[in-house]
Amino acid sequence: MLAIAGLGTVVAYELTGGVAIAPEVTAAAPASAMPEAAPAPSEFQPPPQRQFDEISARPLFFPSRRPFAPPAGAEAEAAAVAEPAIALELIGILLTERKRAALLQPAGQPGAQWVREQQTVAGWLVEEIAPDRVRLRDGDQVEVVELRDDQAREPVKPKRKGKRTARTAAKAEKAKKAE
Repeated sequence: MLAIAGLGTVVAYELTGGVAIAPEVTAAAPASAMPEAAPAPSEFQPPPQRQFDEISARPLFFPSRRPFAPPAGAEAEAAAVAEPAIALELIGILLTERKRAALLQPAGQPGAQWVREQQTVAGWLVEEIAPDRVRLRDGDQVEVVELRDDQAREPVKPKRKGKRTARTAAKAEKAKKAE
């Protein structure tokens, strides 16, 4: 109890000014005035669009880094062939063991949508989804929309589930020997 009373006395003595807690400042005033703060930056102005033309000319997601250009003879063929009655572009196809889906985009519109067989898109019924094309029907009229040449790729075969690895084969072999 006596220790607490003594400690309280020491604290009171320090707080009333008996001991200097903070040292006295003895530094001289600066010889020159402090520099002014830098002016606030002006509002950001992006560079002109033409400065990015080279970047736009090399699409990131094309392996060749060149924009899609139809083959040389394709323009003449396209002019000779009648314009299809359907205004949809096939962007991509997803085929799995359980489902088939196609990513279709109406011409001139920004959004694409995934559809499955027997669903309707832009008034057309999706009859069949193949690895490189989609067959659509509107009443008696049938249209086939194909992937562009730059989008078509070889299908990727999925990994089989339940496939034995070397480790599981070794465990099975041990189990047989143990019996």
